[in-house]
Amino acid sequence: MKPAVALLGLVLLLDATFAAEETCVGRCGIFNPQSKCQCDSMCVYYGSCCADFDDMCPKKVARGDTFGETDEVTEAATMTMIESTPTTLPPTFNTLAETAYPQPTTTQLPQTTQGPAPPVDPDAAVCSGRSFDAFLQLKNGSIYAFRGEYFFELDDKSVLPGYPKLIEDVWGLSGPIDAAFTRINCQGKSYIFKGNQYWRFDGDVLDEDYPRDISVGFDGIPDDVDAAFAISAPSHRGKEKSYFFKGDKYFQYEFKNQPSHEECVKMSMSSPSCCFHDTLTSSAIKHGKISSQSSLEAPSAVLIQALVSPAGTGRASGPL
Repeated sequence: MKPAVALLGLVLLLDATFAAEETCVGRCGIFNPQSKCQCDSMCVYYGSCCADFDDMCPKKVARGDTFGETDEVTEAATMTMIESTPTTLPPTFNTLAETAYPQPTTTQLPQTTQGPAPPVDPDAAVCSGRSFDAFLQLKNGSIYAFRGEYFFELDDKSVLPGYPKLIEDVWGLSGPIDAAFTRINCQGKSYIFKGNQYWRFDGDVLDEDYPRDISVGFDGIPDDVDAAFAISAPSHRGKEKSYFFKGDKYFQYEFKNQPSHEECVKMSMSSPSCCFHDTLTSSAIKHGKISSQSSLEAPSAVLIQALVSPAGTGRASGPL
């Protein structure tokens, strides 16, 4: 036990000796972590000042956010504040400042409030869940879907970019529409029905003298139909038909005027209808007038000639 006490005393003696050797000469305001004592302003706070710190490093007036003052100074200041008698001073007014330096006026900037974003019309959203009013395939193969005031162009997978568009901007009538179809012949005229009127188009170009009343152009067909479609003529001497639906009833209409074979041959050479071409191709293959391979490149005029030519003479009378 005694050797341990002697060893501890020796250590304390050595620390005191080394500390005594440390001095603040030339070190005021400098912190050296290798030194046993310090001479910077923080040594008072941490109690690590060298013995000659007060003599070698005179105190300076601190800003108030440093630890330059000792505990004694702080205590003295505290006692002075407690013992002093509080006095109530009358309010003073800085009239000079108000006169010489008027208070700046604050200009209230107008507040711009951004209102809520306008709601998107469900009819203009592709996947809104609302049903479409009508579908229409033009003679060039373009497919359109109509809903509300808008219409979309479709391919075999999705809606094409740039859609929807307003029906009125392209077709010349305001939506919604009731029904639409394209006649399956070499002309390929398209019809749009709304209320008691209908519009006829060559492609997407409105024909002259339209719109017309349904009661005039489609005798026996009611106004405000729900849907409609057209079918091709059953033979080259047959008539095209269209079917209209309203409520729980349907109505059949047989077209009175349709282009002749000569007119179809002429028109198909200049502006073929893809719908009519597909019908001709199927009929020509069915009746053995043309092979499926050659039908891929056969124009509508050739298909018409093959169908109207009888067997053995180049002119056949098989049904379309």
